[in-house]
Amino acid sequence: KQNKRTLFRKKYCHKLIISNNFKKAKEILNELTEEKDRIDVFYYNALIQIEKTDFKKALEFINECFKINKNFNVGYIALAIILERQGKFKEAINKLKKVINIENNNDIALRNLGIIYSHIGNLDEAVIYLKRAIKVNPNDYETKFVLGQIQLYQMNFVEGWKNHESRWLCNNFKGKAFSSSK
Repeated sequence: KQNKRTLFRKKYCHKLIISNNFKKAKEILNELTEEKDRIDVFYYNALIQIEKTDFKKALEFINECFKINKNFNVGYIALAIILERQGKFKEAINKLKKVINIENNNDIALRNLGIIYSHIGNLDEAVIYLKRAIKVNPNDYETKFVLGQIQLYQMNFVEGWKNHESRWLCNNFKGKAFSSSK
């Protein structure tokens, strides 16, 4: 079991990565030296490399995660994000479906599936997965916002505007669509 300080540092590290503060995130990762934290250190290093678009290095870190735990679901999600950013949508979908087969209510995998389906133009499938993600995590306003954009495009104005208004509750709202792509 992780102590509260270690758990807090990992969550803080994730926020730093999202805000592109890689230097500070690396400092925190260097402090996580216990054996049980190794998989998280590899994972967060992979996220940093994904954000830097160095997919080769990111894959090296993800593969280290899989050496420790071959069923590391967030590793498969990170791998799917890399594949999606490389335009390998079918492979990305397969990785995310693998996660969902293991963990049916993984809202992150469901959301990313919805986003990828929207990128390839399969909006009906995108709506299905985004709604499933919201059912699992009703306070995920970013996913509601993405769903709203798709619904508006599909001319489902009542639900679309309701979900689109979630943008004001998003932590990272910058006036553009949220997606796993850059």
